[in-house]
Amino acid sequence: KNAISVGASLNGRSSDYLARFSSRGPTRDGRTKPDVVAPGADVESAAAKVGSCGLFSQSGTSMSAPIVSGTAALVRQYF
Repeated sequence: KNAISVGASLNGRSSDYLARFSSRGPTRDGRTKPDVVAPGADVESAAAKVGSCGLFSQSGTSMSAPIVSGTAALVRQYF
C-alpha cells in the first residue's frame, strides 16, 4: 500500500499523456495511481552484445523506473 508506483509517459509532442501500456488508477481503496510518471516510450538504452556495442529502443514502465530512481537519488543527495 505504501509503495510508489511509476507510470510511463509518451515521448515527444504528446509527453503530457500516459502511455497506453501504463497502468492507471484509482486503486480499490480510491487512491490515485501512478504516483510518478517518467518517459517510457521508445527510450534509447545501451545494448551490449558479444563483439559490439550500440543502442536499442524499448518501451515500458521498466524504462521509466530507472529515470525516477536516478532522479530521486539526486534529489536525496542534494538535500
